[in-house]
Amino acid sequence: MLDLLPEEYFGDILTEFQGVLKPGGSIILSSMTFGRKWPYQLWEWMSGTFPDLMTDCRPVNLAPFVKQAGFGIVGLRRISQHTFPSQIVKAMK
Repeated sequence: MLDLLPEEYFGDILTEFQGVLKPGGSIILSSMTFGRKWPYQLWEWMSGTFPDLMTDCRPVNLAPFVKQAGFGIVGLRRISQHTFPSQIVKAMK
């Protein structure tokens, strides 16, 4: 649900995740993301033009925030959920 929150909160949230994970613990995060295909760009346009229809969900690239918080990324995957672009990040403490 990070794609619903302001990006300036991402660091604090990920720091909290760091605090509750054991050494070697992992997290899996999923969010709406960017894409090159036109259906993905349609979702991006909708989120910027009609945020209420998207419940303020918007595309986010989580990987840089996860790295900045000190996690090591062990998996990164982009998927399409009926043309809705999502990014899944698996990271370890």
